[in-house]
Amino acid sequence: VLSLVSNQQLSDPFLTQFLSVLDSPHLRELQISALGLSSSSRRPIVDFLSSPRSRALETLRCNGNNLKLRDVSSIVHAIEKRNTSLTKLEVYANSLSKPPEEEETLDEDSDASCDSCDIVDIQKNWEPRLKQALVVNEILKKRTQDDALALLCYSRILLLNSSARAHRGVADWISSESPR
Repeated sequence: VLSLVSNQQLSDPFLTQFLSVLDSPHLRELQISALGLSSSSRRPIVDFLSSPRSRALETLRCNGNNLKLRDVSSIVHAIEKRNTSLTKLEVYANSLSKPPEEEETLDEDSDASCDSCDIVDIQKNWEPRLKQALVVNEILKKRTQDDALALLCYSRILLLNSSARAHRGVADWISSESPR
């Protein structure tokens, strides 16, 4: 777990630099809540979640920031299309409930999933899309674990047999080399 929670002075510029170099193959949870993040953090978050550098990340807590509906929709799109490890995303207490007329217009940094969407569509669809993507990732994780466990039975047999043969070979070699 890496927690950067409640460090308002970090904000968008820090997160942009930090996520561009974060490469921790064993990081399971990243907490970036209450950092004062805005729409400027959308692209770094999306890029990180879309990269192999987030391959072990299972939980992202991004509560209490100033992310907008389009930002969260872009993050959901990244999870749907390019992330198979994330099983929990928290985006509570962001600016998701703004009326449609207050939402910013589409910019060049938006994902394709939002290009033809209006804010009303995004409001209705982002949560079901997120839930579905996280359930798919949870199913993939469970299947991978089950398959790895099944393979472990066979690999143990192979490894133990080859290890026993190696031990017998060393014992035979030692006995043939020892003076009689």
